[in-house]
Amino acid sequence: MTDPFAFFKQAATDAFNFLIENYDFEQLSSSVHPPECALKCQNQTTGVTITYEWGGALWIDLSCINDEERYSVDILMLGCQPERSTTEFHPSESESPNEYVKRVLQEYAQVLKSCGGEILIGYFRIFPKLKNFSEEVLRQRNAEMFKTLSLPKRKKRKRNLSY
Repeated sequence: MTDPFAFFKQAATDAFNFLIENYDFEQLSSSVHPPECALKCQNQTTGVTITYEWGGALWIDLSCINDEERYSVDILMLGCQPERSTTEFHPSESESPNEYVKRVLQEYAQVLKSCGGEILIGYFRIFPKLKNFSEEVLRQRNAEMFKTLSLPKRKKRKRNLSY
């Protein structure tokens, strides 16, 4: 029987090989719980989980392995590159599922390379900003979806999470 996630696993390995080459990561596990597949890798300080839901979405989470605090690369991107949108990670009608997987994994890898270097070496000073930004994004999404705010309103701030 062939592995339905074989393409995803190879594309993820190719896109995120820089973690092994430049940041001393190693792949810890690969788990398949249909309809999801997740690849987990880490170095001494930082975990990266790459998850794909069959026929659905891809997402990447970053975590501090000492306290298990975690944030998505989407949140990192929205804060660090505010001109971008997560809609870039949605499939287009013209691309095949494999084209989508490869493109989005490469895009996420580029975001992580350009915005996550300090996190990858275990310097988590941006995590409090990611937490605040994550709450702000959740508030905005809830307001849009449910016409409500689930968290107290905060003053609007620039999205840029630069160091």
